[in-house]
Parts: sequence; structure tokens; C-alpha cells
Amino acid sequence: MKKWIHFTGIAGVATGQLAVEYKNNGHFVTGSDKGLFPPMSDYIQNNGINIELGYKEKHLQSEYYNNKYNLKLKSKHPDFIVAQGAK
Repeated sequence: MKKWIHFTGIAGVATGQLAVEYKNNGHFVTGSDKGLFPPMSDYIQNNGINIELGYKEKHLQSEYYNNKYNLKLKSKHPDFIVAQGAK
């Protein structure tokens, strides 16, 4: 069964690559970060993952993505969250 996986700090070298791998394996992947900088932000977005700026509660709610990207997520929240620590 495919999952909704959300990454905080998605634009990191390790988390960005992991996010793309999950996406390539059929999971729905979302992510947020405090800033976006190439080349990782380009790599992630070129692989079909939208990155949201900031760490906000709405980034963990399906209603936000359903409205913004015209999706039909059934789960209200991600099945799994990968949290990257940042300073």
C-alpha cells in the first residue's frame, strides 16, 4: 500500500534524495523547508515534488494539498513524517 510521506527539511542533500526515492517507488511525497537553494531544490522539483516554504501546520493537512494542487488525498495527515534537524 502506498503512503503519504512528508519531509521537513526536504532540501537537504540526504533528505532530498530520500524523498525522490520514495516518490519513484510510488508514494505521495510532500515536503517543507525554511529555504530553497539549487541544486537540491531544482532536483526535488524536477522529480515532481512540490516544496512548501516554512514549517506550518497546514503542510501536514490533506485539505491544503487537495485545494492547492487539486488532489484527492483520503488521509487527513501524512502516514509518515521524516524530520530533518536544522539550525
